[in-house]
Amino acid sequence: MDVSIERQDGAVVAFTIEVDAEGVERAVARVYRQHAKDLSVPGFRKGKVPRQILERYLSREAATEQAIEDLANEGFRKAIAEHRLAPVDRATMDKADTREDGSVVIQATVPVRPEVTLGAYKGLKATKAASEVTDEHVDAEIDKLRTRHAEYQPVEGRGVEQGDLAIVDCALLIEGEPQEQGSANGYPLEVGTDTLFPELNESLIGAQVGEERRVPVSYPEDFHREEWAGKSGEFVVTVQQLKARVLPELTDEFVAQHTTAKNVLDLRVRVRSGLQAVAEAVAESNLRAELVGQVVEASQVEVPAEPVAREVERRGAAAEQELEERGGTLEGYLARRGMSEEGWLRSLEIEARNDVRRALVMDAIGRAEGLEPSDEEMEPEIAALAQEEGRTPEQMRRRLERSDELDRIANRVYHRKIMDYLVEHAEVSSEAAPGERAPEAGGEDEGGPAAP
Repeated sequence: MDVSIERQDGAVVAFTIEVDAEGVERAVARVYRQHAKDLSVPGFRKGKVPRQILERYLSREAATEQAIEDLANEGFRKAIAEHRLAPVDRATMDKADTREDGSVVIQATVPVRPEVTLGAYKGLKATKAASEVTDEHVDAEIDKLRTRHAEYQPVEGRGVEQGDLAIVDCALLIEGEPQEQGSANGYPLEVGTDTLFPELNESLIGAQVGEERRVPVSYPEDFHREEWAGKSGEFVVTVQQLKARVLPELTDEFVAQHTTAKNVLDLRVRVRSGLQAVAEAVAESNLRAELVGQVVEASQVEVPAEPVAREVERRGAAAEQELEERGGTLEGYLARRGMSEEGWLRSLEIEARNDVRRALVMDAIGRAEGLEPSDEEMEPEIAALAQEEGRTPEQMRRRLERSDELDRIANRVYHRKIMDYLVEHAEVSSEAAPGERAPEAGGEDEGGPAAP
């Protein structure tokens, strides 16, 4: 097998793979041997079926076609190894010509990693701003816990307010016709957060017990209920009862009952710690994004078209699937936003191109500084996965090697090392931001913040 390459414009490499007749015949024979392992023929053991019998089940033409594809893949691997190429997408076999003497000439192309002219990536200046966690932030987080265990008590002498529980009778009329679906009697509506009748959340504010309100409603053309799609109607709502939400008193007994904290003081310490950890993580993420943005802006690279097109296709398919799961369509989504499909695809292309560009620049830094992860650096990731699945690290590694999961882990470690390198070699100043809203912490048990 002889393999030659030619670099083309746009970071594309063209392959020419030449295989003599003997090489082609050996590849065809391998195809038949592999086929024999999977074929059951009466009177013969698997793998022992004679060639002339095999050709009844797999034609010479089909076997040769598979052999040429195998030879193309072998040629790709040989060229990549010999010329130290770095493909960024799958190779494409453009054509395969079989000569009269039985030899084959295969021509193919593959997009490779383009040359990146890096801008400065050491000594970058950036600011790390962290939100200050105040007593007010802690109180607000604890109030979420109290709200989850609130009680509702009847109130008189006022109208509906946000957070109230309104017991309502609700009838839906579409173009004047009553609808069984969409109507309910004695429905408990949590004003401001109801998702079954979201149109009523704001419309009932101020309503008195016994008062009837009519709330207009319209449904888009792509609404999941076809009989309502594109139509208008109204809800006729009567408030039958009104209850106010009363938060439980924050006591040591309440804390012990609903969280793993020992008492109120312990809960406040845990909440503050959790909020501070989240704020620190957000600040670190913003810092890294700022540094990456500086490097990408200062670098030059010609972004290959193939990975961008593949990413646009992936994102488009994912978006359409999500819309379908929600009962909508792409046409309806675009119509509501006043966008054409062409404009939408263009926006996806811009996002994908920026992401590919960023990945190429980051990889160039990693290669320049020799940051490729070692087996030792991947061991903690593999060990953590092994513990989750009750396996040994050795078992986990073998399982990962049988798929592309090991490569994903390696890429994750590689990316983290590059980001760590940028931060370690940057001039980072700190800036407090006491007026900002603190990030939300995750919950424990029934929503109580988890200890770090």
